[in-house]
Amino acid sequence: MCDLRRCTEAELVKLAERLRGRIVSVTEKNGGHLAANLGAVELTIALHRVFDFSVDRIVFDVSHQCYSHKLLSGRDGVRFGSMRKSGGYSGYCDASESDCDPFTSGHGGAALSSALGLAVARDRLGGCEHVVALIGDGSLSCGLTQEAFQHVAAATDRLIIIVNDNGYAIDRTVGAWAKQLAGKDKWNAFNALYELEYVGPIDGHNFSELIPTLENGKNAKRPVLMHIRTQKGRGHRLAEHFPAEFHSVCSAAANQTEKHSYGDALGSYLCQFAAKDPSIVAVTAAMGRGTGLDKFAKQFPHRFFDVAMAEGHALTFSAGLAKRGLHPVCAIYSTFAQRAVDNFFHDVCLQNLPVILCLDRAGLACFDGDTHHGLFDMALFSGFQNCLMAQPSSLEEFRHILWTALKLNRPVVIRYGRGAVGNLPPSSERPKQIEIGRAEIVRSGDDISIWALGQRRLEQALEIAAMLERSGISTEVVDGRFIKPIDKKTLTESAKRRLLISMEDHIATGGFGSLLLLELSTMSLAANFMAVAWPLPVGFADSSGVLEERCGQSVKQIFAKILHRWNGLVCGKSAGVNENGAETHRREDDVQQHEVDLGSIGEDGLADEDKFDDAQGSTACFVETSRHEEHAKNEINNCDGDDPHARRQ
Repeated sequence: MCDLRRCTEAELVKLAERLRGRIVSVTEKNGGHLAANLGAVELTIALHRVFDFSVDRIVFDVSHQCYSHKLLSGRDGVRFGSMRKSGGYSGYCDASESDCDPFTSGHGGAALSSALGLAVARDRLGGCEHVVALIGDGSLSCGLTQEAFQHVAAATDRLIIIVNDNGYAIDRTVGAWAKQLAGKDKWNAFNALYELEYVGPIDGHNFSELIPTLENGKNAKRPVLMHIRTQKGRGHRLAEHFPAEFHSVCSAAANQTEKHSYGDALGSYLCQFAAKDPSIVAVTAAMGRGTGLDKFAKQFPHRFFDVAMAEGHALTFSAGLAKRGLHPVCAIYSTFAQRAVDNFFHDVCLQNLPVILCLDRAGLACFDGDTHHGLFDMALFSGFQNCLMAQPSSLEEFRHILWTALKLNRPVVIRYGRGAVGNLPPSSERPKQIEIGRAEIVRSGDDISIWALGQRRLEQALEIAAMLERSGISTEVVDGRFIKPIDKKTLTESAKRRLLISMEDHIATGGFGSLLLLELSTMSLAANFMAVAWPLPVGFADSSGVLEERCGQSVKQIFAKILHRWNGLVCGKSAGVNENGAETHRREDDVQQHEVDLGSIGEDGLADEDKFDDAQGSTACFVETSRHEEHAKNEINNCDGDDPHARRQ
């Protein structure tokens, strides 16, 4: 990359064209945040010309608009071309990639607080570097951003705050701050409320305005806020005209599907139900399109509330709606709902109010990585009093669970994964109210019982059960459905099997398996137990199959682990049945297996530490084990790495 400090303005304009071309070509191939990055090109070039980010610090809010920053900080080449794929760069700022990224980031509202911390630490340690916080106008509605604003002037005299104002978060920005930024009056809230030196608005695509403004900001005697106006989607005709639609784009391959997502289903189902029930309202936090509620907003505009990027407010606001007799359905991504845990506890669950919290993208967010995986919500939300929690395993089951939740007078959390997963049931079919806390046995078996939660895990469980059956191991599969309450009756029967397994798209700690174990303990039942859950970190990749293989979560790897565990039981390591039908004599390490680590799987599909040592067992044990392993190797060799989806039997 050329020395930007020596470039003429004409050369900078050509550089901007080249960067846009590179961004478009990569996002068309891999998917990614297109419109936001195209709008920030000139601003990013100007920042890299004025500052030296090998010394100076820049903190991006959300950081989905950081593609130009990556290119200008030496991250072009093959890894940029493979961005958001295995071996490529992250689609967000990542401290492990470059010293130019002080933080790994992906959530809105955090930049100003963390940048202020860097600035105060610099002041105390006698540093001289500049600190820049680059935040989008959508993040101004975040409570965390406002908390940081009121602290800035009292904490430091040297901080540069840039508001990249393109009029959008994902959808168009709403609320008082959006109106303030769009206004033409001379009164300015940043100056009046927060004692900041306000500069702007500045044309974010004009180098002759941008560069002098940034240079002046370096010499400011107090914290300065620069209001930079940019055009989302700049330089791409369709993205300019449809910035919300082109906020984030899928790869060409990913677009070739006619299936629907759970978000699509939520929008359709709510429209159907709300047509007959005027008390139903919908709430989201700047995620109308992503959660599928945009369809509801078009049909019922006065019953839809986008509260901007304010998840905590969304839930407490929903509590107020519910208190007065409405039935709010609040849809938020699982990863962003982490910011609203106390609001849900104190303002919804403690009050026992009928708010339905729909957690979209619960499970993997493959392309976005660890900042966006929804792997913690069960641990965070399931323990609250008065709250029910469920996860459907199909779009049809989602319809029944949502319908049932609307008939209850208490808080309900419904979690579900992202992506196109199936077809919507005909709207003419009446939804049915299902029994609370009732799991569904989808396959019978006598030896092993697998309790699967969610669509992908149930598909895996059915495929594994068929493989075990061909190895002579009869396997029951249960669709758990309810995280809270657990189906005690079905669990009691399942615990009589030689091995009880849980499978979930969540971390093990505080997840479905942990809750099953707690229920078993409460009922004084013992069982040989194995938990299949996600280890940390997960990382990012271009498909769930790649992440499953990397983290030991593929059908092949789980099957091998289960077979190893089964072989240990067959060899007499567990014997005896108590009055409840559960085995009582077992090895201590058979009580619970949280970590699924199959990084050492060999060509035969079995982990090195898991290969059965026949020298330790009897002849009979060796014969039976060998029979199972022979079937297992055949199954593993026949197992497609893509793990084709199984169907209910």
